[in-house]
Amino acid sequence: MLTIHTQDSLIVDFPVSFPSTGNIQSLTGAVVVVSAAPALGGATVAGTHVIVSNTITATFPAASFTSGVWRLQVKVTISGEVQTFEVTFTVMPSNT
Repeated sequence: MLTIHTQDSLIVDFPVSFPSTGNIQSLTGAVVVVSAAPALGGATVAGTHVIVSNTITATFPAASFTSGVWRLQVKVTISGEVQTFEVTFTVMPSNT
């Protein structure tokens, strides 16, 4: 499991592929939603993203998260097809 500290930023890459039988060849025009929420419930934190080729890079600035276990979710919608990716990570208190 990924571990960061409360003062850290978070950057995660998500390679995206669609079934070879589908008509989707690129992520051009995709709608992407990046968010993270505490695993036990609480306020959601919105992230930003960049698409390069078929990889989505999700980014959260430093100090976005409080201590605890979090779930990051990237939801990609293109041409009516939806893919959702999730990563669970732990945020530890910073030493500073």
